[in-house]
Formats: sequence, structure tokens, C-alpha cells
Amino acid sequence: MSKLKIRKKLIKVTKKATYALQEVACLSTTDKYASVSNSYIKKFIPILGFMSATSAVFALTNAIAPRANAANVKAVDTIVIVDESGSMAGEQAWLQQVIPSLESAFKTANYGSGSDTNRYGLVGFGSGLNPGNLGRSLTANGNLFFDASQYSTASSSLRTSGSFEDGYSAIDFVLNNYNFRPGVVTNFILVTDEDRDNGNNSLTSQNTLSNLQSQGILLNAVINARFRDGSNNTALGIDSKGNAYLTDGSGDVVKSTGGVAISGYGTTVNDYVNVALNTGGGAWNLNQLRQGGTVANSFTKGFIDLKVQEVVRTDNNPKPVPEPITILGSAMALGIGGYLKKVYSTKQKANLKA
Repeated sequence: MSKLKIRKKLIKVTKKATYALQEVACLSTTDKYASVSNSYIKKFIPILGFMSATSAVFALTNAIAPRANAANVKAVDTIVIVDESGSMAGEQAWLQQVIPSLESAFKTANYGSGSDTNRYGLVGFGSGLNPGNLGRSLTANGNLFFDASQYSTASSSLRTSGSFEDGYSAIDFVLNNYNFRPGVVTNFILVTDEDRDNGNNSLTSQNTLSNLQSQGILLNAVINARFRDGSNNTALGIDSKGNAYLTDGSGDVVKSTGGVAISGYGTTVNDYVNVALNTGGGAWNLNQLRQGGTVANSFTKGFIDLKVQEVVRTDNNPKPVPEPITILGSAMALGIGGYLKKVYSTKQKANLKA
């Protein structure tokens, strides 16, 4: 077969395949599922005769399956991961107040206000308990997930007695023990005043970050680190976009640019700040919260405002999902490659016989 004939053959087959795909695409969503039957498969496979049956079915199935729409976020899953060492009573009490306020802010932004409600979970670490020091669930009425009004019930079982705190192990505990709903934004809020104590050598900043990113989880760290803006002003916290959040002196918050971490307790910046920012989350200086008064009010407002902004940003910038035509194109490319190989092999054998 000449190159010209091969080219004409491929053009003809491609046109037929495109027509078949367009015909399937015209079906209603309900019909697309109802019609994944032998009739469509039989109709599609002969058209793509150069493809294997398996490749054709794979392409058809992906072409008619509805795309995951991550932009339809209507609710939020939030897990609070809190240090249970002796110095954390103040932050634990703060969380009891901030979670209901965070829930109210989510609903104002229309997240969790419909049939899909927001869910919360609580994990403690560094309690000194064994097992449980590297991570333990605190439930409300036996449930891992609960609504914001039940957070205080779950948090009443938190301890302040430990001294060995491994935030990575606590994050790993959540990833292995909690199931998150598809189509919602998932947030982890890590609260600790020390750097990481290594309770599991297999966990590193790199694979912890990778595990969070692979599931699209936002990590927010309330930690013992100091931040400044581009004008060297003390910041309450910073976000992944390089913004800094400052108190206005009256309980409100001002956003500035050039936000950076300038220091932290031990290895806190590498352990928690960098990981949080690289997930798209934020990092906050709990020493500003501990000042109390208007500074603490500004801290709380800035923290809640940024959490809502992160949800909206994730909603507006969902993870890209492969288009069906891309998947089909990949399968067709493999099929065409196989077809050309077959044609070439046949031609070679004919030449040898000649």
C-alpha cells in the first residue's frame, strides 16, 4: 500500500470516528448511560477497525462519561489537627470559638447552606497517650464527622499533657482514617507551638506535601513562626499568594504584599509553613493570637477571611479534568500506531516474497 493510500485511509477513518463521537455526544446525559450497550459498541468498533476492541471500548466509555465538575463546590470538609501538649490550652479554647464563626462565614459565602452541609473533624496529637500520641480521633456522639455546633463536644476530650508532637504523623493519621467527599473543598487546620518531633522516619516534608496535593487538600498552619510584609511590618500571617495580613489596631485586618516567613521555632518554617503554602493554604503566627485583645481579634478575622477566600479560589480554579476527546485522541493515536506498524509489516513481508 502506497503512502498516499495509507494517508487517504487514515483521513477517511478519522472522519468516520469523529462523526461517531459527535453522534454519541448528542445523546442526553441519561441516554449516555443507558446506551452504553452492545449496539453502540458494535457500531463504534468497526469504524475504528485499526484499534483493538479494548481500546475502542475504553475510548467510547470515556467519551460519554460526564466530566467531574470540581467547580460545583457546595460544601467544605474541615479537619482540625491540634497539638495536645501542656502549652496548648489557649489555642484549644480559641478553636472552640472560631469553628462556629468559620461555619457562619462559609454559609454566608453559600458553602454548606444547601442540602450538602459542611463537615468537621478533630484529631489530637502529642497527648502522651499510647496509642494515640501520633494521632487520635476525637468524635461527637461517636461520629468522626460532625457539624460545627458539635465541635465543642468533640474538643472537650482534648488533653494538655503531652510533650512529643509530630504533626506529620497526625496528618498521615487523618489521610489514612478519614474519607472525604468528592466535589467539596477539604481543609486541614494544623495548630501547634513547636516544630516537628519525628515519630515516623518514613514521613518527610516532601511526601507529606505530595500526599496533601494529590488529594487537593489545603493545609493551614497556626504555628510558632514570625512573618513580615514587604515594608517589614509585623504580620499576623501570610498566604500562598505572597499576601500578608496585619492588624489595623482596632480588631480588623489589613492585607499587604510581600509576605514572608522570617523565622520560626526550630525547624517550623520548613516543617509546616512551606508545606502549608505549597498546598495553597496559609500560615499564621500563634504568638500574635496569644497577645489577646484587638490583635487576637484581628488574627481571628484574618484567619476566617482567608479560609473563605481559599474555598472560593479553589472553587473558581478547579483541577483540570481530561476532556473526553483528549482521552479518545490518545487511544486513537495508539491504535493508529498499531495500524501503521501492521501495514508496514505486511509491506515488508510482501517485498521479501517478491
